[in-house]
Amino acid sequence: MAFTIEEDFQGLDGQLQAALDVIARGHGIVCFDAEVLTVFRRSDLPLTLRRAGDVVHLSLSLVQPS
Repeated sequence: MAFTIEEDFQGLDGQLQAALDVIARGHGIVCFDAEVLTVFRRSDLPLTLRRAGDVVHLSLSLVQPS
């Protein structure tokens, strides 16, 4: 599952998650799993990870160190 919330609608993320929870339970789904960095870690680009509360910020450098 993947979704993006347009900046003007950022307050809807909790409602969207709640709706997905109800739909999933109705179909017998018992958990959500997330793997978010796998594709980035396989790249050859330098990766920087920073956490700020519940937010994880990931940067991939396109400039190779000299």
